[in-house]
Amino acid sequence: MDQTLKQDADFRLSGILVPLLAIIAGVFMVVLDSTAMNVALSRLVVDFNTDLHTLQWVVTGYMLAQASVIPLSGWLSDRFGAKNVFLTAVIVFTIGSILCATPSSAEWLVVFRVLQGLGGGCVLPVGMAYVYRLAPKSKVGVVMGIMGIPVSRAVRSGDWSCIVRLAGGIPLLALDLPD
Repeated sequence: MDQTLKQDADFRLSGILVPLLAIIAGVFMVVLDSTAMNVALSRLVVDFNTDLHTLQWVVTGYMLAQASVIPLSGWLSDRFGAKNVFLTAVIVFTIGSILCATPSSAEWLVVFRVLQGLGGGCVLPVGMAYVYRLAPKSKVGVVMGIMGIPVSRAVRSGDWSCIVRLAGGIPLLALDLPD
């Protein structure tokens, strides 16, 4: 009990600010990307000269890929370390994001979105677990709340061009996560 009180007294948000910002940036990017494609679908139907049924797989493939790796993220974190898994997931997601700006057909966009989803599926659970480790138990709620505010803004943003601009800088920021 005394040790818990001492940990609470020694805790400063500034001490975890850099890794928290890296986690927020990664999670923000993944959440933003989940909503952005829904906004862009009608335009992509015209750009790729295809039907909506084909392009629905862009969203569905992303979500299925995300959901498929969420259960693995805990095991991967235990096996390889949360920092390594988080960084790898952000890098895979970023590569998928960059590739999503280059497809010549709707089918390639689906493939690149699945790659993006595989990376993005690990970012949120590993990021949240990492935040839980950074803060003492009595402060986890506050830190999660701080993390939730900018992430909730991502849901309302949904600007596709913003994702491509963000994609390059997130892995560099994430390199500063503590072990």
